[in-house]
Amino acid sequence: MKEWFKDMGIILAVFCLGLFVGTKFQLVQNPQITELLKAKNIEYCLKDTLDIECIKDYLTKHKIKFSKIVVAQIKLESSNLKSNRAIDDRNVTGMRVAAQRFTFATNSHDYGAFAKYDALEDCIMDYKAFQIQNAFFITTEEEYLEMLGKVYCKDPGYVEQVKKLM
Repeated sequence: MKEWFKDMGIILAVFCLGLFVGTKFQLVQNPQITELLKAKNIEYCLKDTLDIECIKDYLTKHKIKFSKIVVAQIKLESSNLKSNRAIDDRNVTGMRVAAQRFTFATNSHDYGAFAKYDALEDCIMDYKAFQIQNAFFITTEEEYLEMLGKVYCKDPGYVEQVKKLM
């Protein structure tokens, strides 16, 4: 009799697990549910999609400073989310592999090369690490843009390009 209870417990556990996984999979794959979540303004980034609204959700979630500027950077660096770097490497910010701080990049030993990420959120978290290191005490957009011109990209026209996209 004890064996029967044990077997029924295992069967019930497998059934519940299957029900849970099936429900999660259905939520991720169902476009109607995704649209409903968008309409209700609920975080809908269930898949790793290159969508500006999803990116804005990640920026908010990870408390990225000056998100308006960062969105403009993302548009510039990723060619409006259409570049191969953004699509293949999930690198929407144009980040390079950091040598002097922690990085979320999968190619973490290729110092100076463009970073590659497993997921879009990893890229956003890596950008947060960059901000912690370089913009911790910056409080204004002007100071942040100045820092970008000195630290992030030394191209003299970079800051002006970002400003145009804001």
